[in-house]
Amino acid sequence: MNKVANRIKQTATLVRSKIQRRSKPTLSFPLRSLSNVKYHPKKGFLELKGKKKIRTLTVATVKTFAQTLRMMSQAKSLVEDDEIMTKRTCPRTGTMHASTNNLNPTQ
Repeated sequence: MNKVANRIKQTATLVRSKIQRRSKPTLSFPLRSLSNVKYHPKKGFLELKGKKKIRTLTVATVKTFAQTLRMMSQAKSLVEDDEIMTKRTCPRTGTMHASTNNLNPTQ
């Protein structure tokens, strides 16, 4: 399995096990702000510094948390199939091109 797909699967497994133990799962994301980027003139692009934002599943965040898990599933499918997605082909409706079962740790 691809390194990225394996990392997504590990994260999904951790989220699922925390939910089954009745504890709140968390996801860590890079902080999306200018304070978390550094420009490299020789390379010619911005790089993330490494600051993270932790998101916890709560009653108030259940919808966005579920959307994040669905996008992880989509990303895993794309990586495994060696496909790309553009902003024009990205699904914007409630239906996804890939199965959301891709996050099932038993697969």
